[in-house]
Amino acid sequence: MQTIKYTVKHRKSYRTRITFPFLRKRTELCSAVSNKIDALPGVVTVQVRNSTGSVIIEHPDKIVSITTVSDAVGEAVSLFLSNPDASYTISEQSRRCNSCKSRDGKKNRHSHVSAPVLILSGLYGLYLFGKSFFTTAAVSTSIAAKVLSLPAFTALWLSLPIQRQALENLKKTGKPDMGLISTGLLYISILTGNVLAALTVFWLFNLSSWLENKIKASTRQAVREMLAGRQKKVWLIKNDNDQKSIEIEVEAISLLIGDIISLRLGDIIPVDGTVTKGDALVNESTLTGESLPVTKNIDDEVLAGTMVERGEIRVRVDKAGEETRLAAIIRLIETAENDPGELLRTSQKFSQIMVPISLSLAGAVFLLTGNLLQAMAVLIITCPCALRISTSVAVSSAMSRSARAGILIKGGRYVEIAGMVNVLVLDKTGTLTAPTSKIMTVTNTDKRYKPATILQLAASAQKKWPHPLSRAVVRKANEDGLVLLPCDESELVTGRGVRAIIKNREILVGSLRFMEERLVSCPSQKVQPEENKNKVGVDTGRIYVAVDGHLIGTLETKSKIKGNIYQALKKIRAMGIKHIVLLTGDNQSGTELMLKEFDFDEVLTAQSPEDKATWISNWKKQHPKDVVAMVGDGINDTPAFAAADLSLAIGDGGADVTVEYADIVLQPGNLNQVVSTLAFGQQALRVIKESYTIAIALNGATLTGTSLGLISPVSGALIHNMITIAAVSNAATVRKTTA
Repeated sequence: MQTIKYTVKHRKSYRTRITFPFLRKRTELCSAVSNKIDALPGVVTVQVRNSTGSVIIEHPDKIVSITTVSDAVGEAVSLFLSNPDASYTISEQSRRCNSCKSRDGKKNRHSHVSAPVLILSGLYGLYLFGKSFFTTAAVSTSIAAKVLSLPAFTALWLSLPIQRQALENLKKTGKPDMGLISTGLLYISILTGNVLAALTVFWLFNLSSWLENKIKASTRQAVREMLAGRQKKVWLIKNDNDQKSIEIEVEAISLLIGDIISLRLGDIIPVDGTVTKGDALVNESTLTGESLPVTKNIDDEVLAGTMVERGEIRVRVDKAGEETRLAAIIRLIETAENDPGELLRTSQKFSQIMVPISLSLAGAVFLLTGNLLQAMAVLIITCPCALRISTSVAVSSAMSRSARAGILIKGGRYVEIAGMVNVLVLDKTGTLTAPTSKIMTVTNTDKRYKPATILQLAASAQKKWPHPLSRAVVRKANEDGLVLLPCDESELVTGRGVRAIIKNREILVGSLRFMEERLVSCPSQKVQPEENKNKVGVDTGRIYVAVDGHLIGTLETKSKIKGNIYQALKKIRAMGIKHIVLLTGDNQSGTELMLKEFDFDEVLTAQSPEDKATWISNWKKQHPKDVVAMVGDGINDTPAFAAADLSLAIGDGGADVTVEYADIVLQPGNLNQVVSTLAFGQQALRVIKESYTIAIALNGATLTGTSLGLISPVSGALIHNMITIAAVSNAATVRKTTA
């Protein structure tokens, strides 16, 4: 195999450009190289430029390493030199520079021309438009002259993406849409000499589609940047087994399986891999929702998107690029585009309904006027494309903006629902309070047990469970130097507590309701540390500990309240949310601060996950027109999530369970992000209504003027498309105006 010199000119996660000087002016060799690279996994399109020797590769779904490309070029050159008389033809796929593939392998082309073509054709259209004002050239009556002119070719080129999309819709639905009918009529306009009108209309169609796809691409990029961070470069270890090993700074996207990289304090881990040397504290909240850093030693696994908070490690690359677990989560979020939402589905149905109505109106105009061009203009004006495109753009804009604010919305429908919410249900622990709690005091209600023994039993029973209060108990025991005891059994009762068997004795640790259900008698007096009474920004709670059905003590907890809840609730009220409810598994003494300080319409304590779901279900039965949103930490709230119209999970980075069950994931998670989510939804619905008003009112006036002959057919068609651009531009303002 030949070794070919090359220079990397451009490298992105989705696109690579490499120059091979050896390929210059070798047409047949360039064809052979194109075919070879085209067969590489992950490559969607490839261009090999004969004049410069540049190889341009599009790989949106998978990173393609430079070495792989270089080896492919070397193999192609070797084969070519061994058989120089062979005939090579660039594959059909390689010619389609604007094509791409979806992850299921199907081709997924853009429904518009590329940005450079859009700009050049727009400038050319302006030139023709200006020329028509200052020249009076004779118009040729030859059909061939009309069809074979440069303006006609430009219009035909601009029509190809629209025609292709219309034919695909025809295959899917079996019915022609307005795009197909408009395309056919605009071809007729070319034959009748109205080339400039056809070119302008097709150009505006492409511009609308380009705006829509641009905003969707911005949404995807925002999600990736938010989750993956901005770690662009990494230190690659060369000669790792040698005492003279060196570190080389390389692009993170160029890493290969088996590479060894060095990571230090503050580095975001760019790959899934295994620790080969050193130890470090790694923050995995991006993927697991666990707020506390995890110690990583030799042979431990690390994941892409997590961050080194302390120490230094060397990591062997096991998975990179699109194969990592982080990439899988990102792909899950990106599938939101496949869920267009109810408004978009309605606009699509409306578009289908308008086809026969538009044909009838156009037919009536033709019968009354005998003017085919006027009938064609009526057909174009009644096309409801502005409704569909503006809806899609508004929803995509809201999703893009929310992603940049740390809000992951998993479907267009959830943007719409967020804009209609008028009842808000909140969990307390992990939602209004910080996920990390602290044990303040341990009180023994049975003098036979010392506080240290009570803490030891509680921590031993809860050591394997990830609830924030369980972590707080275990952390306190470790701080006090207590040795945790082995459990013969350990059972988590969701929303209640933990039952464990330690040294043949039943240990119960949990809420007051848990104790009552297990027939454990508990004192009625309040036990609360004096230092936390009336302390702003601090929420207190209590954990009960029982042995063999007998209460032995309580643990008083303290959690910091997240952000300014008072201001957030005030904003939520101002947005039209009529009923705000706090449903918590804590007992009443643990929610006294919430009751005193904040304006909830209803507060229910000692609520199990099933109780929360039941409350939501009952409310919806009694108030069927209300839209209920549930906000929780995603651990014990999945039944309530299922019962609510909209579920928002607050987790430090979006835990796997929240990504799976919740409609919207808030990162890192606080009540202000709930305010933002509702605002994005309301703003999206508002601009959609505005765009509908613009499109329907102005198109109605244009239709009337064109039908009565007050507006020329060409002007009517142009005005319609300008109205579409105005409606779409207005829909995109959600990105700028929403705070």
